[in-house]
Amino acid sequence: MSGDPEEDVVLGREIRVRRRKKVGALVAIRMSREMLVALDEYARSHDMNLSETIREAVDRLLHPQPSYTRSSSAAETHTWP
Repeated sequence: MSGDPEEDVVLGREIRVRRRKKVGALVAIRMSREMLVALDEYARSHDMNLSETIREAVDRLLHPQPSYTRSSSAAETHTWP
């Protein structure tokens, strides 16, 4: 026993657990190799990972603006034609 009532479990005894709220979803998509390479190149050139790049692209699609500022700590402004 650890002394922490939230960590101690006795076999055969019912316990209460707290479930975390779901905050999002994992989405699988198919894309061409060319699109994947282009996304990866964009991500690398903007110091982002692929997931951040795709989330930003979807956000821009859903919320078009003349200029867009990333919500991350980087203070970059992107202008769309």
